[in-house]
Amino acid sequence: MAKSYTTSNVSWTRESIFKQDSDNINSQTKQMYKNLMGLINSPIIRKFAPLTIKIAEDLSDDIKNFQKYIPVIAVFSNPGLKARHFKEISKAIKYEGDPLSLHSNLYLNKVVGMGAAEHIEELEVIS
Repeated sequence: MAKSYTTSNVSWTRESIFKQDSDNINSQTKQMYKNLMGLINSPIIRKFAPLTIKIAEDLSDDIKNFQKYIPVIAVFSNPGLKARHFKEISKAIKYEGDPLSLHSNLYLNKVVGMGAAEHIEELEVIS
């Protein structure tokens, strides 16, 4: 499960945000989290494999932290975004430079670094 999440996370955070599927990512992370909770709450695993529990807890924390960025993915992967939307998004996140566009080299880590998560409510309205 850790390998699956790690591999997926690399794809979700370092590949074009425009090609992401936020609904699918949300579904996958919810299922991973549910599976981890089952493992964490297993009395047998807790008794005989405490290190496994620690790893599962750390991974579940990582997933929970990642899930807060799914709305950012949803905004930027909206297939209906046009040039005017990108101008509004650029203004909302106070991006200094040419307005963002579908041709921009954007991925989740980059837009989070630009402050998109802090402006998510405004971005959702624009999107």
